[in-house]
Order: sequence, then C-alpha cells, then structure tokens
Amino acid sequence: MEKEKVIKRIMVILFWVYFIVLLAERITSLVLSIANDVQIWENGFYIFAYATTIFSIISFIIFIIINNKLFIKLFRFKDDISDDDLKLFAALSGIILVSGMIHTDYTNLIIQFVSYAFLIGAIVLKGVLLHRNSQNKWLLWLSIIYLLCYSMAIPVCYYVTLKYDVLFYIIQGITMLVLVYIFTYLLYKLFDGISDLFIWWPIAIAVILDVAVIGIRFKETINYFLIIFLGLSAVFYLVGICYKYHKNRKINY
Repeated sequence: MEKEKVIKRIMVILFWVYFIVLLAERITSLVLSIANDVQIWENGFYIFAYATTIFSIISFIIFIIINNKLFIKLFRFKDDISDDDLKLFAALSGIILVSGMIHTDYTNLIIQFVSYAFLIGAIVLKGVLLHRNSQNKWLLWLSIIYLLCYSMAIPVCYYVTLKYDVLFYIIQGITMLVLVYIFTYLLYKLFDGISDLFIWWPIAIAVILDVAVIGIRFKETINYFLIIFLGLSAVFYLVGICYKYHKNRKINY
C-alpha cells in the first residue's frame, strides 16, 4: 500500500512537470509572437491557431482554479492521492494538449516532446499500478501501447500554402480537436481502471480523419510521421482484438 502511494505521488509530479513545461513553452510562443509583431489575426489559420491556443490555456487555468486541490496536494505530502484525483489529471491533460497540437510562431518542438515524455511516464506508471490486480496483463499493456500510438496519430495544425488551403485547415482543425478529445476519453478510461481500450469507433474515426488530412497534401508533402503512427495504431488495435478473440476462445473451450 505504501508503494502505491509513492507511485501515485510520482505520477502527480510527472503530470505537473508535463503541464508546467508545455504551458511555459506555449506562453513563450505567444509572448514572442506578440513581441515580434506577428500578425496573429491576418488570416483564418492564424486566427484559429492563436485563438484556440489561448482558449486552451485559459481553460486549463480555470480548471486548475476550480479543482485547486490538484495543486495543493502536490505540496501536502500527508494528503493521499486518490484515483479520482488522477482521473482529473487525465482530463486536464487533454485540455492543455489542444494548445500543444497547434504550430504557432516560435513553437519549440523539442520542448514539447520533452513535456510529452513526462505524460508518457505517468501513463506507464498507471499501467504499473493496474498490472498488479489486472486479470489480463497482456491486454493491459497492449492497450497502453495502442493509446500511446494513438496520441502520436493526432495531426499538428500548421500553416501551409496549398490550392485548397481553406479545406485543409478545416479538416486538419476538426481532426485535431476530435482526436484529442478521443485520446482524452481513452486516457480517462485507463485512469478509471479500464484495461481494455480496444473499442472500434476511436480507431475508425482516426483512420477516416487522418487519411483525409494525409490525402489532401499527398501530392505536395507526405506526412510520414502521421502515416507511421496511424499505421501502428491500427496494427496494435488489430493485435488487441485478435488477442481478445483468442483469449475468449480458450476460455470457452
């Protein structure tokens, strides 16, 4: 029991490092854009990019104010971290992730990837906690790998010069927002103790939307990163489904 408390405390620290590093990078990007006279309202993409980033940051701050116990418990070591607290952290991750999926001027991708590494650490530690009492440990870790691949299959919104740029921005923006929501939903389920994340509709939506994003730009630029992780997401989904089918057949026999 004491070990579980320590792991939960480490998870909270990892979540907060993720939040602080990503938030600092996003705010720095906004400040530098304003300081260097970037015309953030000059076209539709810039309006969407900066407005969505600001809205994401403000929503994050409001969420923290409303659920201030999440911040207080970081420093009050005598307070136990509950499973409900961790579920709130999962929800909060999705709110701030929206800002991280938009390429504004002076975006620092290295810092963003560093911040995400801490979120991955928290997810893996949740897997460690679930592993002890899980009835199907293989399915649990397949679900976690699938979840991580799914998160990487969310397209980053960025400025392009295309003949059909308006259509691309609309599809790209919708895809990003929808897949961030679905990723947050799956992450919340994991932190709610659900070790089987192999639901058909999240991967179906990801394939449809990502293929649309990839297809529109295919003649100009091939997004290999998105193709690779969408492919890995689909592969691990199929592996998980096949494993479940095989497991159920063994039980029935």
